[in-house]
Amino acid sequence: MSGGRALLIGLERNRYRIDAGAIDGLVPTASIVPVPRAPRGVLGLTEWRGRLLTVIDLPLILDERPNGDAACLVRLASPHASTALFVPGPVRLVDDTADVRQLETIDPVRLVEAIELRLRSRPFRGNRGVA
Repeated sequence: MSGGRALLIGLERNRYRIDAGAIDGLVPTASIVPVPRAPRGVLGLTEWRGRLLTVIDLPLILDERPNGDAACLVRLASPHASTALFVPGPVRLVDDTADVRQLETIDPVRLVEAIELRLRSRPFRGNRGVA
C-alpha cells in the first residue's frame, strides 16, 4: 500500500481511501432529487454553487452500510467534476496513509465509468403515446 495525501472514509465494515488528487472537495449534503430510471447506485441530482452534480450512493456501490449520522458529498476532480459521492460516515484528510492499516482504495474514475457503462447498456424507453 502506498502512502500519500488521501481522504479516509469510514463505513460500517471497512475503511477506504481516495487519493487527494481525485477529489475536488467536500460538499455539504443538500437536497438530492431522485432521477427516474437511473442506474443502480445513482442516488440523484443536487445543485452546488450553480452546478448540477450527479450523486453516487457510495455504500450501495460498495455493498456497505452507513457509519453514523454524519454525511457529506465528496466532489470528484476532473474529468468527473460533475459527480459527487454520497458518504454517510466519517471522512478525514490525511497527509500520509502509509501507516494506516486495513484500507481499501477506491478509484473514482473506474467507479464512475462502471455506472456510465450500466447507463449505456440499458435500453431507452421513452414516453409512448406522447405527441
